[in-house]
Amino acid sequence: MNMKFIRLSKNRGSTLLELLVAMTVFSVIMTLAVAAFLNIVRTKSYTSIMKNTQYKVRLSTEIVNRLSREASRVYASRDVSGGNYLELYYENEETLDFTALRFEITENQELMLYECRLALSLDSCPDDDWINPVTIIGDEYIVDSSKSYFVIRGGIDSVLEFGLKVATKDSENYSQYYSDEVIVKTSSVLEGLK
Repeated sequence: MNMKFIRLSKNRGSTLLELLVAMTVFSVIMTLAVAAFLNIVRTKSYTSIMKNTQYKVRLSTEIVNRLSREASRVYASRDVSGGNYLELYYENEETLDFTALRFEITENQELMLYECRLALSLDSCPDDDWINPVTIIGDEYIVDSSKSYFVIRGGIDSVLEFGLKVATKDSENYSQYYSDEVIVKTSSVLEGLK
């Protein structure tokens, strides 16, 4: 009886070299995919931060412009230490009371808002009476006090020019800042001046 062995498959399997090539190609493809994914996540985070910065700066300029247009008196000054001030005085004609607000770009690189505790007239609030500071731009933002300003220009209509340069702090490492900055320059006619 003659027995023949039948070979069921001619597949010999993979060699070690073929396996290493396949693993290398897979590793390269996965590395590229992970790098692309991380880049997309980083870009999305950065875009979100810049969008929030732009919103904060736009809102701040709108607040300054709206309040300055309604003021009865407006004073802008630049302090020798680099701080910028904008003082707004309001008169309530019914009660003859005075109210004052002060925007200040501080040495700490913040935009602050103060109110006057005791405004005696339309042009006077003692330095010690500015109270209730509110940080409008600060915390995770930096206001460049050398490039931000309040200027009042005279003429037929007085105009407030307001410039603001704001950088965003890196949310992961607060010692570094994004290179992109938001710069806004705006003008507003001071309608309520007396």
